[in-house]
Amino acid sequence: MAEMPTSEIIERYPIIDGLQSIDDLFRSFFMHTTITSYTAALRSMDNLDYYYLANELLQKLQTLSAASELRSLRVRGPLSADLSKLADEVKSGDFNEKRIDAILKAIFKQKSDHVIWHRVYDAVAEMTPPPYVLSQLFADEGPWMQGRSQFASTNQYRERVGWRLTQEVEAFQVGVPRLYETFFGCVSGLEVEAAHVFAKCQEGDYPLYSNEGGWRGWPQDAEPFEVSAWLSKFVEQLRTFARPGFIPDVRRFLQLPRLYRETPRPTHTLGIGFVRPGLDGVMTHWDQLLIPGGLRSDPRTMPAARMDLARYARLAFAVQETRRFVLGLALCGSVMNLLEFDRLGGMAGSEFDINQDGLRFVSVVLACLRMNDQQVGKDPTILRSNGRRYVEVERDGRTERIFFQELLSRSSNVAGRETVCWTGYLEGSEAVSFVIKDSWQNPGRAEGVLLREAAQKDVEHIVRYYHHCTVMVDGQIDDVRSNIRRGLGSTEAGGEQQLNRIHHRLVVQGLGKPIHMARSRIAFLAALIDCIEGCESLHKKAGILHRDISANNLLMYKDGSGDYRGFLIDLDIAIKVHEEAWGVGTRPFMAIGGLMNQPHTFMHDIESFFWVLVWISVCYDGQQKGARRAEVEKWDDYSVDLLAEIKYELISNRSRFLSWAFDNVAPYYRPLLPWIERLRAMIFPDGLLSRNRDLSMYADIVEVLRDAMNHSDMRVYDWVDNSNMQGV
Repeated sequence: MAEMPTSEIIERYPIIDGLQSIDDLFRSFFMHTTITSYTAALRSMDNLDYYYLANELLQKLQTLSAASELRSLRVRGPLSADLSKLADEVKSGDFNEKRIDAILKAIFKQKSDHVIWHRVYDAVAEMTPPPYVLSQLFADEGPWMQGRSQFASTNQYRERVGWRLTQEVEAFQVGVPRLYETFFGCVSGLEVEAAHVFAKCQEGDYPLYSNEGGWRGWPQDAEPFEVSAWLSKFVEQLRTFARPGFIPDVRRFLQLPRLYRETPRPTHTLGIGFVRPGLDGVMTHWDQLLIPGGLRSDPRTMPAARMDLARYARLAFAVQETRRFVLGLALCGSVMNLLEFDRLGGMAGSEFDINQDGLRFVSVVLACLRMNDQQVGKDPTILRSNGRRYVEVERDGRTERIFFQELLSRSSNVAGRETVCWTGYLEGSEAVSFVIKDSWQNPGRAEGVLLREAAQKDVEHIVRYYHHCTVMVDGQIDDVRSNIRRGLGSTEAGGEQQLNRIHHRLVVQGLGKPIHMARSRIAFLAALIDCIEGCESLHKKAGILHRDISANNLLMYKDGSGDYRGFLIDLDIAIKVHEEAWGVGTRPFMAIGGLMNQPHTFMHDIESFFWVLVWISVCYDGQQKGARRAEVEKWDDYSVDLLAEIKYELISNRSRFLSWAFDNVAPYYRPLLPWIERLRAMIFPDGLLSRNRDLSMYADIVEVLRDAMNHSDMRVYDWVDNSNMQGV
């Protein structure tokens, strides 16, 4: 059989919104700056953000259907094999960034699929040599991401970084007592070995440490690169002093990529870290980073060093999706500070001078070299068998293994729910697909409890529940306050007690895709109707209000006959009807009353369906992105008060709404405008939210959409979706 031409493959397997998350991620980096040029924005990105964006791009490209059909330039196989190789180069830092920039610009400028795939082929056309050896990682000009331009607007960019990180770690506590004892006290044999090694440091006529002068050879100006070189020799010296077997051979100290691209000055942080390199002694992936650190020359810059470490912690959380917490070390001049980052924010212990408290310094370094994966913050409940990761679940009195297949979604933040999802399968039954969802919830919230109740009450068009649990670590509930911090909190630092986050795990059965990826308008409307009826069923049968009706939470699958069926996911913030709750949801789709912090009712969920329909009709034009999508995408950046005003002005007048809709709704969805207007009039009679509290409103909305499905205009301009989507 003749191979299909490249152009035909690209047309047959359209990208649609398969790279939308990359566009969204890029825009999120600059939402609080005045940067408008894509070129300037790319130049302004710091190394860690650019690395994360490039890595996410290549992972997303590999999941696109076309990548599995297009031919590789290097091997006998698909283009996805080339992308996997390029992804490895990005993780090692040894790649030509101009190739990645070209792909990113094509996406950001909404170029055609042909242009995007052409840029991808350009990027994989030439592969670079193997990664740098470990010795090169200590060079002043390290191998990671060298050659990128200087900041276009450094102060502006740092202001943006500071704002974003401040939001993530706004609950950061400083001067927390017993932080060292809490996180290093569990390292077996540390106290005895530290005393032994420190005694060795004081031996001889020319000791490594003396009470009068501190550490021998310590750089007087504490210039970061000089300190880094001193530390690398110091760590190796401690390794020779330690008794055999105490320090694992696989642990190394090295210099990390720069946080900023300017030539470092004494006030700038230089990254260091304790890592687990590969068998050849090379660190090729960021997931080998165990404990990051930062060097500055001036002790007065400790607050800035903490924020820079927060950025390394954010990277560790993003790349190592099984992280529960991240430890870090800040060394400003000779003053050291131990830091811990978790889903509540972070903590910093008491500072000490390494030249005055030599024993503690030795103990810190030895701990960083000896700690196991659980002690540095990785999840011990995610296990391995023959190189495959899995979790164990208890169901019906027996233990089952669910093996991971691939990462579905993750968060790149430090604090919050920070949900991570993987696809997987039950041991011995690979044909059945599962989604494993880990999240850090506020106390009293458990999505799994609500989904199980919905399943027991035969709620229709809802994701299929399989299992849920509160994760247990060392026989205790895995929460931040008691398990991770072990009782440490803001009360010990003189503040008010923080909230808590509890680690939950949910397993659901089946996979789906967003409803706007349906093969036609009729299929889209059918899936939307299913989701509305699912919301109604959830309300009537289980007494649950969803509270987060949004475009990404309305999914569809192909049933046995090949038809699309819609279903709801994500009950993270759902409530029982008798509970009171206010203003929460995904901002662009929130009801006006929710934005105004009014108590949530089922009418808010119904109104959110209206905003989903409006948002999709503007953002998508069949296979292409809508030309006016920016008009509604910016809703996510507005304050809740401003967005409430914008939405109210939009729906309060029929002529104004229709004028706006004609200007912004994509041509593909314009045949739906008469029915969108009917929904507006039904939900907002006389320009106000309907006071109708009759549950028949669900059926009324569905009736309007069914009428639209039956209209002849809906059958024009349909397009075929060739994606391979598994049923639920």
